[in-house]
Amino acid sequence: TRLAEQHDLRQADVVRAAGLTRSHVSRIFSGDQRVITDADFIAISKVFARHPEAQAELVAARCMDARVGPGAAH
Repeated sequence: TRLAEQHDLRQADVVRAAGLTRSHVSRIFSGDQRVITDADFIAISKVFARHPEAQAELVAARCMDARVGPGAAH
């Protein structure tokens, strides 16, 4: 959500650019969906294609999540 706001993107913009449903993006942004699939992550990261720093931040967060977050294989 923070990255989207920093780049003046609304959820509707992310929905349109990522090709995901509005409810799905809403669950991801709100944190209701704790685990994000690789396909969803790729779709969302493509939204930030013009912003390499934002993409790098997303990748770093994804790696941290895979290591110690809700997506980690405990």
